[in-house]
Amino acid sequence: MALGVLLEAALFRVEGMAQAQTPGAIVYKLNEGEATKVSTAMAVMISMIILHFSVTMFDIINTNVLCICIRKRCSSRADSQAVTWGQTVNEQMIRVTDQTSMLSILILFCRLRALVDLEGTQPQRWAKNSMVFAAVLLYLETMLAAVVSVHTGVILCKQTLVSLLKAIVLGNVITIIISIHNLRKGPAE
Repeated sequence: MALGVLLEAALFRVEGMAQAQTPGAIVYKLNEGEATKVSTAMAVMISMIILHFSVTMFDIINTNVLCICIRKRCSSRADSQAVTWGQTVNEQMIRVTDQTSMLSILILFCRLRALVDLEGTQPQRWAKNSMVFAAVLLYLETMLAAVVSVHTGVILCKQTLVSLLKAIVLGNVITIIISIHNLRKGPAE
């Protein structure tokens, strides 16, 4: 009983403190049928979700028992090579899209820091550009995953490009993290 009273008092005190510290908080007042503009962070996260689920659907189709049975029924040497290619591409694409969840969380943190912690501020323009650029690079890396070859030159070129794309994505991740720490309250957009 006493613990409940203490918790209630602490909650009341925290609520009172929050109201006193945020007198200029932004509250959107929309009329019925209106909507706010989709933010850069939201658009980038939606595009990465689409990428992730597209690759997941490819994986489901590639590993579906019914699809495997159909491939075995119609199998020939060319078909078995196509199945091997599909499985290789599938594994490589999944490795790329595994990055999307952490990048999405980082973008969400950047957006929440601006909107909630800094009362309606927007992430910096360069941070928004880094979000978009990182998503575009993940799409390019996913497309490169579809390149499967036995030629040494093609393999070397692909590995070089993938390494370069990963380094640039890492640079964009670092840029977004820096933007979270350097963001200061500004005018609401």
